Amino acid sequence: MALTRTSFTPGTAFLLTALFLLTIASVPLLQVIASLRSGARLPTAAVLRTLPTVPEISAVRSWHDAWNLLPHAEELKSAEKTLENDSVVSRWLLPSVQSILVGRLHPGTEQVYIGRDGWLFYRPDVDCVTGPGFLKPAQLKHRAHAARVQPDPLPAILQFRDQLSARGIELIVVPVPTKASIEGERLSAPARHAETLQNASLDEFKRRLSAAGVRLFDPAPLLVQRKAASADRSLYLKTDTHWRPETMELVAEELAAFLRRR
Repeated sequence: MALTRTSFTPGTAFLLTALFLLTIASVPLLQVIASLRSGARLPTAAVLRTLPTVPEISAVRSWHDAWNLLPHAEELKSAEKTLENDSVVSRWLLPSVQSILVGRLHPGTEQVYIGRDGWLFYRPDVDCVTGPGFLKPAQLKHRAHAARVQPDPLPAILQFRDQLSARGIELIVVPVPTKASIEGERLSAPARHAETLQNASLDEFKRRLSAAGVRLFDPAPLLVQRKAASADRSLYLKTDTHWRPETMELVAEELAAFLRRR
């Protein structure tokens, strides 16, 4: 509807089309020139390696054989990653763009949110905390369709528990809270200092594990308690996703005490 009702001044459509074609053609052209000057192999070779060879094509005798010649998703993803990593345009452009996004505009990058006072947060961690409950029926259905995986983690954990039990080993699940869960006020001012932020389905997940007889050691209350006792100390690294060393030692000691009580 927008295309049929949009009018262009003379030459505008041609100019836009020419600029678009020039833009998409310039990237591989610059890559070829850079590869020829450096003597390096073109990254498109990674894409060509995913294609079937002449002997493989000649050996096709059925539709099943032809189907098996198609590149697997992992191969395509690997080839795409190679193109991204070896692209001279990407290596030249991305650092500058990310420097502007991070240093001046402050929205972060594809993988990182920028918090307060220079704190960095891994986007999937924040999305997990702020997103819909991972056990909600609509979310399970969406993940099963989009990612083609078993979206409910409980069956795999129970199967693993049974495999360990058959060998005389007891499984204890330790749901590690993310940085966004514990250090939320360093990302958003309204978040409280001594408060755990978590996915809406986490309590239900822990309840189902307990109902299935799986033991849990949840370090989140311990971390919140330690944080409340030392308001000026952080429990996670400022620019990484990991615990500080003393936080790791605290959780390890409490987990050891939990096992000894068992």
